Amino acid sequence: MAAELTSKFPTVYLSRETFDAAKFSEKGEVSQADFENLIRTGLKPSKGTIRFKIGKNQEMDVYIVTSVRMDTMEQEVAPAALPIQWVSEPMTFTTSSSRESGPVTTASQPITLSILRTARFLLREQQRATSLQSSGADTASSVFGVAFKEPAALLGPVERPPAEKVYYYYRQKYKLKFENSTLTLSFEDQNGNQENVATIITGSPENWFLTAGGPLYAYNPHSNSSGGNPTGLYVGLNWTPNDIYDPDLRLLIVNILDVNTTNPASAVGLIGLGMGFPKIASFIPLSTLSVTETLAYNMSLSQFQLLTMVTYDVTDVLQLLKL
Repeated sequence: MAAELTSKFPTVYLSRETFDAAKFSEKGEVSQADFENLIRTGLKPSKGTIRFKIGKNQEMDVYIVTSVRMDTMEQEVAPAALPIQWVSEPMTFTTSSSRESGPVTTASQPITLSILRTARFLLREQQRATSLQSSGADTASSVFGVAFKEPAALLGPVERPPAEKVYYYYRQKYKLKFENSTLTLSFEDQNGNQENVATIITGSPENWFLTAGGPLYAYNPHSNSSGGNPTGLYVGLNWTPNDIYDPDLRLLIVNILDVNTTNPASAVGLIGLGMGFPKIASFIPLSTLSVTETLAYNMSLSQFQLLTMVTYDVTDVLQLLKL
């Protein structure tokens, strides 16, 4: 990933398969033209939460790109705040959706970065419970921090500015501490206010998930008729070959069991097949809509039925409740 530290609207990019990390050292320079070409050919803007299918002791690289040369100081365990001297007028971050409103930070205050580009980059890792685990598994890990500060001016003749604009990049390596984690990448100002720029979910692919919903239609094979719909709120166990954090279309969903939580004695879903639609942006309550045809046994009518079930993946809601 690359992030423009000095921009009022930090942009996060993900590497494409064509990105060659061997061409970049721990830190260096890249011309504006080469960087723009890299964005077109080797990088792609991130959208929403980022998914990395890597686990404990595996490394990830973060490239931070700035428009001025910076000094860096790494901290394996970052304290609450660095004793940084701010020597210039600050600039205020505004949200990408509205240039007039400030961002929401941990202290609900606008975040500021010095015009002299002094800031701190933070990477927080928190152990994450899987979709079917309880919240007791969540444990916060230590914080990895890097302070960025423009170096002191050199004594001697003043160098002429280069004819072509140059960017400076800094590569930071981080080794994961948990098999399943949530990583938060952010910048921090001198008051501890933070601007989150990316959220990353790591861990092996997850295929099991819970849904909540109900039947819209009931078909009775015995009498070749419809009716007797056992309505109620059903909670079901499901499997899909897709990773559940993949926002794209789920072409296959295997519905294994549906329990009517409103009236358990009315009917129970046994097994079904269906598909899931892409995620609806980041609107958590309606994360992923699924439609399945489920074989159920209606205990009130003492017969089998085919139920057309419309349900929602509640993984995001469960993860939210675990925080």
